[in-house]
Amino acid sequence: MPTIKHIRECTATEQQAIFDLYCSSFEYYKVEYDDTKQRALIDTLLQSDWFDALIYFDETTPLAYCFFVKTYTSLHAAMGLRIEEMFVATKFQNQGIGTQLVKHFVQHAETTGVKKLFLDTRTSGDNPFLFYQRLGFKKNKDLIPLIQLTQCD
Repeated sequence: MPTIKHIRECTATEQQAIFDLYCSSFEYYKVEYDDTKQRALIDTLLQSDWFDALIYFDETTPLAYCFFVKTYTSLHAAMGLRIEEMFVATKFQNQGIGTQLVKHFVQHAETTGVKKLFLDTRTSGDNPFLFYQRLGFKKNKDLIPLIQLTQCD
C-alpha cells in the first residue's frame, strides 16, 4: 500500500534508501555529483527547521520525493513553502505519483496555515510547467527572471 511520509518520520534505513533515490536523480539528469558532499548536505538539511520533504513509498521502497523549504516572500508579505526539488524514479514516472506528492504538499501547506506556495520549473522539455499548471500553479508575471550565478575558483 503506497504511503507518503515526512522525511523526519522515516527510519534510518528508509532515509538511506531516500538518499540512494536522490543520488539516482543525478544519474537521471546526467549530472556529476560527489556522494560524500551530497550526504553532508542532506544531513545538514535534516537538522534545519526550514527544510522538509515528502517521500512517496510503495511498501518500504521510496519511489519519489518532494524537497521543500519554508520561505518568506516580501512581495506578498507572507510565509510560504517553496518546492526545491521533486523527483519520481524513472520507471514509475507518468503513473500519478508526482500528482499525489504535489497534492499532499498543498494539503500540508493548508494544515500548517501557509497560504503561498512557490516553485521554479523549466518551461520546455518534458512539460513540467504544464504538470504544475494542471495542479493549479500559475506563472507569476511579477517575478524577475532568475539569473544563474556560479562560484568561480
